[in-house]
Amino acid sequence: MGFVACQSEAERLQGESIYHLDQAVKILERTAGNTQAAIVELDKYLVDHRDRMLEARARGRSLLRNMSVEEQDVFRRRGMEQTKVLRERLDTLARTYSDPPRVLQKIQEFM
Repeated sequence: MGFVACQSEAERLQGESIYHLDQAVKILERTAGNTQAAIVELDKYLVDHRDRMLEARARGRSLLRNMSVEEQDVFRRRGMEQTKVLRERLDTLARTYSDPPRVLQKIQEFM
């Protein structure tokens, strides 16, 4: 199964990732520098959506296994390009917290 055949599934998976990162941005905006509140809300989101996120990751790994090295590179590069603005926004927001590394570590669970 080549990338062309998987493209719609790849796009769905990338859309899923974008959705969750966007939700993390909204949580950081809503908790406005309150590290404890951010961690609590991020944890709650991860618990509430863990099955969906794990399923998407598993589908992504399966999809990648069926791609050539070149297709994998395109898939990963496209994902990085599509999430660049969100990742930058998350990094900027995390820096407004008293413990940016703690917030950024929690954000890694969204990726």
